Amino acid sequence: MLLDILRCRVAGREFCPAVRPLQANFSVVFSSEKNPERRAFYELCWHLGGSQTDIASLHAEDIDGRDRTLAYTRRKSRSPALQRFGESVERILKELPQQGPLFPRLRTVRSSDRATEFGQRCEALGIEGVTLHSYRYAWAERARTAGYPERFAQEALGHNSRAVHQAYAKKAKVIIPPLEDYERTASSKILPLPPQVNDNLAVRQHSTQA
Repeated sequence: MLLDILRCRVAGREFCPAVRPLQANFSVVFSSEKNPERRAFYELCWHLGGSQTDIASLHAEDIDGRDRTLAYTRRKSRSPALQRFGESVERILKELPQQGPLFPRLRTVRSSDRATEFGQRCEALGIEGVTLHSYRYAWAERARTAGYPERFAQEALGHNSRAVHQAYAKKAKVIIPPLEDYERTASSKILPLPPQVNDNLAVRQHSTQA
């Protein structure tokens, strides 16, 4: 599940990951990564959309397992981040340290060096034009395509500017569904009153008219 929108080139063949099952794209990089810490780091970058520095700096104490929430302070803006996570992230977190830094080695590595490691992994797989920062572009595009509310996406990515977020998501392809489908769904939710209630309403109306 590397990217679902951006074009890449794998083994000399160009393809658009949007037309492939996401899990298949996911495994392109992650299944080939033998280092457990790096693999978990790449996975969390994909699922959470956070900056690589913020993800690498996470601590076990930032996690509330009962509520499935992650709370931390963004390193660059110093703004708070509070984000719920799903089953995929929960599974990843269970494999990481349960106290202290989640990524003991990666948190001590410079961001440029983490980016270089990722670039080398992609190069070995024949993947071009993708960086660690591409995860954030992909997250925004996935969010918009899935109909995720924009204000939530802005909070998740740490962007206060609507324009900045739209720039991140400009490659997303959103197909607008027919209005009649929504109307049909809405009408199906209007339940008829039971016969007894209808009779009572008729009696009340008759009494009022009399």
